[in-house]
Amino acid sequence: VSKALSIPVIINGSESATLRDVEMDIKNTQAHSIMIARALLENPRLFVEPKSDPAYLAAEYLDYCEKYPPPSPLFIQRHLRWIFRKYLQPAEEL
Repeated sequence: VSKALSIPVIINGSESATLRDVEMDIKNTQAHSIMIARALLENPRLFVEPKSDPAYLAAEYLDYCEKYPPPSPLFIQRHLRWIFRKYLQPAEEL
């Protein structure tokens, strides 16, 4: 598709959870770029440290919030929820 179009093609990376996933998605689709948000909200260091400790990520995030305050405390609350999301959600039944 991207070769047939004269505009950049951007794909949805909702299923991409690692840097390797992103690289493979771009290679397979020949897209110009990829949008990946959920996995990066859970782990902003995903491409550098895929197995980062959520407590460390949260502490680092809060340090940045002190230096660069967001417009509202709700931003902090929501981002922390993303970081701890898989620990806060009930386990899925098998």
